[in-house]
Amino acid sequence: MKYILSLLICLGLIACEAESDPDAAGARDSESCPSVGDLTVERSSGLGSGGRCLISGTLTETATLSAVSEWHLNGPLIIGDGASSPLFIIEPGVEIFAGENGSGFDYIYVAPGASIHAIGTKDKPIIFSSDDE
Repeated sequence: MKYILSLLICLGLIACEAESDPDAAGARDSESCPSVGDLTVERSSGLGSGGRCLISGTLTETATLSAVSEWHLNGPLIIGDGASSPLFIIEPGVEIFAGENGSGFDYIYVAPGASIHAIGTKDKPIIFSSDDE
């Protein structure tokens, strides 16, 4: 009986230690957002934001948007500037949200000569959605 009780106490301590470990669940919220070419990328710090990555700007070099975070447009996202022909790669499983911000509506614009490569899969679709949902 003492053996079983000792085993249960040890298991309980191990379980509590895993939950308080900063490298365990929830650590993703404190990580910085990955860079995406020459776009402006920042971690949202608003209440209830859940550590979203905000993205905006003009992309003039080839870059990849990875599926490691939830992406929210923070103003226009422009691919190419007329003088460059960047490729914007969106990995399977990426979720991009857009809405209305203080300076107008969020949108993605692909300039002539630039391109987007976005091919999702059945298990990892690429989702474009509204912040209102």
